[in-house]
Amino acid sequence: MEAVDNAYEERTPGVIEPEWVYWLNRTEIDVMAGRCMIELGNPTAAEPLLTNAIISYPTDHAREIALYLSWLAEAYLKAGTLDAARHTYPGEPNRQRNKLRTT
Repeated sequence: MEAVDNAYEERTPGVIEPEWVYWLNRTEIDVMAGRCMIELGNPTAAEPLLTNAIISYPTDHAREIALYLSWLAEAYLKAGTLDAARHTYPGEPNRQRNKLRTT
């Protein structure tokens, strides 16, 4: 993950990038790092990465917000914080996103 961070930080402005990286930004890198942390057995490291990403998304990105809330719930579950996992239920993804902003 450090190599990804370094490559992202060292990109050159003005250099045309491949079309397939149009979606890749700091937030998406953090989301993927959070997902990796969950899979690697370090769910507590995933929580701030996913929370900050969810908070930063515009409300019209409901798909991403809902998906990342499910990963946040998984991180909480694997960390043993069951109440936090239960409260990430995205019945209305943007409502949950706004709750994260206030905590």
